[in-house]
Amino acid sequence: MPLIPGFSTASSDRSSQPAKYRFYEAAKAACSEEDRVASRWNWAHLDFEEEPGMIWRWWIWKVPIIVFVNRSSSSSRPYDVRFWKIAWQMPKSEQIVSVIDGSRWRLITPWEGSLAPGGPLESVPLLLSQGFSVVYEILDPMPSWLLTLLSMGVGFVLIGFLHSGNSAQTPARRSAAPPSQRSGRPRQKKPSSST
Repeated sequence: MPLIPGFSTASSDRSSQPAKYRFYEAAKAACSEEDRVASRWNWAHLDFEEEPGMIWRWWIWKVPIIVFVNRSSSSSRPYDVRFWKIAWQMPKSEQIVSVIDGSRWRLITPWEGSLAPGGPLESVPLLLSQGFSVVYEILDPMPSWLLTLLSMGVGFVLIGFLHSGNSAQTPARRSAAPPSQRSGRPRQKKPSSST
């Protein structure tokens, strides 16, 4: 099943139309041109704002991308996940048809690794996706200006905590300082008593 994750932003300009609508248009055009090819596929759109858990589950960090999910070609994985990086331009319907008709999508290497489905750390993205889904549900109703203030406050407190204390009093700096300054205070000169 090909998926395209991405942000959906509303605009009246057709060139900056939401990615999900451009994707549906391309998939629909591919189905109408080559019914025998594209109609055998299930098409879906993942939206970061609507499905944050799935994005974390498949460890997707760069968009746009088309994800192919199908039955596993290996006994070590429950299913195969392939990522087709499509740069910053939506593929034309002919390109989509050529990739799925000639089975060129099978040439894309399935996701393998410790975080991939069937990997030894497969549960890490699953736990992160569940955790961040809860975080997103809490943060979603908050206005952006409040989130900005909260993040600035947390950053201010964190930076203040990390930079707290006198840097001259750290053990490494005390041992590197000249003996006259090891106490942390500069040594004062005694006035000379010559008459």
